[in-house]
Amino acid sequence: MVHNISNRNSINLFECDPITIPGGGQAHFFFSVFNMDSFGNITDPIALDDIIDIEWLVSPYSMIAARRVAVIHKRETYGDIFVLEDGSDGNPNRIQVNLDGELTSGLNGAFLHQLIITDGAGNQHVALQGIINIKPRIQSA
Repeated sequence: MVHNISNRNSINLFECDPITIPGGGQAHFFFSVFNMDSFGNITDPIALDDIIDIEWLVSPYSMIAARRVAVIHKRETYGDIFVLEDGSDGNPNRIQVNLDGELTSGLNGAFLHQLIITDGAGNQHVALQGIINIKPRIQSA
């Protein structure tokens, strides 16, 4: 769904396309990480074996940046995020985030999401960000 492009020495921010999901619905997000050469070309998949933690945060888009607080917080160390390293689908080192329906059932509107990677040295990098639009589920009459 989304490709996160990174550099061998640091992780560059990548803006991903907007995502729209129904409130109360379960969603699965897959993010692939790649190395990038000095010309901006995607090269080989980046190794995720030295990553300490991965976080995925969702916050209302309209909040002032200084007051931005996550309404959804997923974390690899909590078992919320999975690194898929087998490459059986041709995309090694993909990151999977599962979003349960109860987390979005009361949400409506535009939200900013960010994937934050903590490397082996303890440095945090915002690897990607984008907009998630959560629409209310249509109720039957």
